[in-house]
Amino acid sequence: MKAKPIKRRNMGRRSEQGQSLVEFAAGVVVLVIIVSGVLDLGRAFFTLVAIENGAGEGAIFASYHPAWVTEQDAQDGGSSWPEIENVTYRARHESPSGLVDPNLMTVSVEHPPTLQTGEHITVSVTYSYTVMTPFLHILVQGGMMPLTAEATQVIVNVD
Repeated sequence: MKAKPIKRRNMGRRSEQGQSLVEFAAGVVVLVIIVSGVLDLGRAFFTLVAIENGAGEGAIFASYHPAWVTEQDAQDGGSSWPEIENVTYRARHESPSGLVDPNLMTVSVEHPPTLQTGEHITVSVTYSYTVMTPFLHILVQGGMMPLTAEATQVIVNVD
């Protein structure tokens, strides 16, 4: 009985198929990491735009009611809905999206000691953005990126 000759042409092709699979797997991992990083930075940009809008909304409200910074201030000032008619609430709840948590926002208001028409009032909003992509944790200390926005308006009305 004669032994069958080994086909050397197929053996080389099989080993190349395995190599292609390993290269594809490595490429996909790198591609997924890059895409997740881009999506995470896109979320961070969206959050920054939302807190900038919140600071602007708070500053506009503060220009008409500069003494109504908190719910208690609005209640003392004669607001009919003090829980929503205050600078802090307006700045935190300007963005209707569920991507920005209003409880993670810190709102501060700077105004002159005596509130007068024509003076400037500034609303600052700080948000602690949590990075989701594992490799961005290396670049961002603790995985938390503080985002800050500020808006200034002229006081139009003093209550």
